[in-house]
Amino acid sequence: MKDPGAHDPAADGRDTTRPPGVVVGTDGTAMALRAVAWAATEARVRGVPLLIVHAAPYASADRAAGHRRVAAILGRAVTVARRREPGIALRTERSDRGPADALVSASRSAELLVVGMLGGHTGDALVSSIAPALTAKARCPVTVVRSDHRLDTHRGPVVIGVEDLAVDSDAVDVAFADAERHGTPLVVVHVRHRSAGEPAGGTAPEAGLRPWAARYPDVPVEFRVAYGGAGDQLLHAASLVKS
Repeated sequence: MKDPGAHDPAADGRDTTRPPGVVVGTDGTAMALRAVAWAATEARVRGVPLLIVHAAPYASADRAAGHRRVAAILGRAVTVARRREPGIALRTERSDRGPADALVSASRSAELLVVGMLGGHTGDALVSSIAPALTAKARCPVTVVRSDHRLDTHRGPVVIGVEDLAVDSDAVDVAFADAERHGTPLVVVHVRHRSAGEPAGGTAPEAGLRPWAARYPDVPVEFRVAYGGAGDQLLHAASLVKS
């Protein structure tokens, strides 16, 4: 297992020449503006600037009308962010690229990328945004803010699914840091695939979490072992701690 926290951002294509911040994409929809509000609070908690990005390849077709639309969309997003967190450093950026390309590019100099997604019932594949593509291609952690996500200040525990710490160490880094930053517990879920009649024994990677526990002594950690499909078990764990 690699040393926790030893990851080099430049090794995965990150732009280390600009100070990191929180990046959020907006297209002017209510769903995107909820993501802007969430991102503004996260920027304040992290003590970093917020960058609001709007992808506007349409602006080149009719420059006057396109620029007015861009100004309206970004202006509304700035208003939402300022109302939510008046004291944060904030800037906006228009991109001539498509939404996914624009946000992946912005993620190279970010410590967090935030996007919105329509909410639905647990287990629904109700995805009408570019969130799935971004989670695969972004160069930093990605937060997907659902349209039914509560934006109040109360947060439940951070939940992370762990299978192999040698592979999942970056995600564990992020989870512990986020739990410490927000003053919440961390729930670590290890899902096993057990055939019928198989005993519940076996070794879970709980002991491997000790390096992180030493680095984050103020983070309460609960370790859970579950059986079944990983997606279903993580959704179940998240629903139990949902604020």
